[in-house]
Amino acid sequence: MRTVSPESVGLATDRLRRIDHHLLSRYIEPGKIAGALTLVARRGQVAWCSPLGQMDRERKRPMQADTLFRIYSMTKPITSVAAMMCIATAAIRTSSPSRSADR
Repeated sequence: MRTVSPESVGLATDRLRRIDHHLLSRYIEPGKIAGALTLVARRGQVAWCSPLGQMDRERKRPMQADTLFRIYSMTKPITSVAAMMCIATAAIRTSSPSRSADR
């Protein structure tokens, strides 16, 4: 994917920086997680990629944009993406009670 400025795809850099601030202040600096990597793509282009913290605490290696992650459970990410796709196509609404989704 091609990397572009956030503004060129309708996003605001200052708002994306809030993600970094939140992750740093709430999770990385308090030591809850070693690091994080955020990536935001829009219209088939990468608008934001931000490695934060460390990918290896013991060796004090910084997080990189190409860091590989081992994901042990894929159920939640797949379900989340499916739900977002349903919301995008108006198949479900965020205001609907969850019991209405099983009909």
